[in-house]
This record gives sequence, C-alpha cells and structure tokens, in this order.
Amino acid sequence: MQTRSLLPLALAATLAGAWACGHDATAPATTLGEVTAPAANHRFGQAAYVKCDHHPAALGGAWVGPRGGRITAGDVTLVVPAGALVRPVFISARVPEGSTRYVEFQPHGLEFRRPAGLYLGSEGCQIPRDPDVLYVNRYGRVLERIDARYIPYLQIFAAPIDHFSGYVLAW
Repeated sequence: MQTRSLLPLALAATLAGAWACGHDATAPATTLGEVTAPAANHRFGQAAYVKCDHHPAALGGAWVGPRGGRITAGDVTLVVPAGALVRPVFISARVPEGSTRYVEFQPHGLEFRRPAGLYLGSEGCQIPRDPDVLYVNRYGRVLERIDARYIPYLQIFAAPIDHFSGYVLAW
C-alpha cells in the first residue's frame, strides 16, 4: 500500500528530471511557451480546425519501452501498446492553451512498430459532421489525415498513429 502512495511522487520526480536534462536526446527539446496551437478554424487546403471552448495548457510525459505505456496531458491520451518500441524512450505530450484540440508529441519523428492509440477529448467542441484528426508539423502544415473514430458517449476521438509530431482535430 505504501508503494502505491509513493508512485505519483516518483513519477513526478522522474518527469522533472527528464525535463531538466536538455542535453539528453530523449528529453523534450522545446518549452511549452515555444509550442503554439494552430488557430481555431484556420483553413489548410480542405481542412479547418474544430473550434472548442478555451482550455489551459497541459503537459505529460513518461518513459515508455517495449512493454508499452500511457501518456496523458489534459484531455489527450496516448496509449503505446507492448511491442511498439524496441527500447525505452521518453515521450512528452504538450497541449498548448487555446481553443483547438492540438497536441504535440516529442521526440519528433518517433516511429512505432505497432500503432499507438491517440485519444483526443472533444468536450466543449463544436463537432462538425465529418471530423478528422490531422498530423501536422509545428507550423500547422497538414502532413496526413488520420482515420479516426468519434465515440460520442465518451466525447473522444480515437486514432491509430505510427509516428508523431503534432495532431489536431479538424474537419
């Protein structure tokens, strides 16, 4: 029982140490202030970002290895299945303050051997008829549309991803 109560403290200490190690190749390379969410309803080609209620910034991160793991930042969750990675990697998730459902993962370019599950919360969002999850670079350029499923009773979008940088809810 005592071990469980110390687990959140140990996780917080690990996260703080990993963020402090800017020279470590697996540590996040930018600060939250440098990550900005794409503007709500900004059009790129045939896509516009879904407008949501304003939300605060959120951070999350964890060491994830061959056994898999979970990272949560605000209403965004990434579930990495067992076998998706061959070695431990520190994965960070940053959700900037704003009115879009945008998340940036690091390290940029990380690829999974098996798809990970991305879950974007949509509470407070104006859900259009045919929403998508888009893979975007840090400048908002759409790189790929992701086949996502909306689960209305949970108010989330679920999408399989096999690599990452940033993802945004769009239509």
